[in-house]
Amino acid sequence: MTETTAKQQRKALFAERLRTARKAKRWSQPDMVAHLATGLTRSAAAKWELPHETAEPDYATLVRLAEILDTTVAYLLGLTDRLAPERPIANVYPVEAMRQVPVLGAIAAGQPILAVEEAEETLMLPADLLPGRDVFALRVCGDSMIEEQIYDGALALIEQTPTVPDQTIAAVLVDDEATLKTVRYLDDHVVLLPANPAYRAMIYRPDEVRILGKLRLVVQQRG
Repeated sequence: MTETTAKQQRKALFAERLRTARKAKRWSQPDMVAHLATGLTRSAAAKWELPHETAEPDYATLVRLAEILDTTVAYLLGLTDRLAPERPIANVYPVEAMRQVPVLGAIAAGQPILAVEEAEETLMLPADLLPGRDVFALRVCGDSMIEEQIYDGALALIEQTPTVPDQTIAAVLVDDEATLKTVRYLDDHVVLLPANPAYRAMIYRPDEVRILGKLRLVVQQRG
């Protein structure tokens, strides 16, 4: 599966889930926009339900959508098939349903930058959004992954693993500096691909890089 195809499939799934949740409420798209109450235009919201469009809501808007549609972020992202939340209020979680995720520092969506492997803060997230137990977050710096909707200032949630499949977005350590890129294995080299035509691919020998983990979720930060 190519990087473009994977991204298209993720967007198509989100579009289908959003449409299903909206129709379950018996709402039109204008009804959903009115309840969302963020100043979003109807045309912008309509693009969310079109699988060929790249437009997607940021994380804060995604949480708000789940709340007004009486579902969960996990359902909208395709992480569960359960439309109705298990809790009376979709995105208000009891303490035992939350997990602390350490934010270990910064990661470049651009050229590699130093990764500080000490928790500078912690992030509380619903446990059912997170894979396994070995999860950490790194703050994104730069714009090399913008075509994957990964923006400067976002928090990248990484599932710690020493290897990832070909064409996976991952956190990679290069000479003690971390970067977030799509990993490709070509011949005897590891290629780190950006998602911004302004940046070039970076090519390394396998012994020059260390996989930190696989990208599982992006939490966009709103200014």
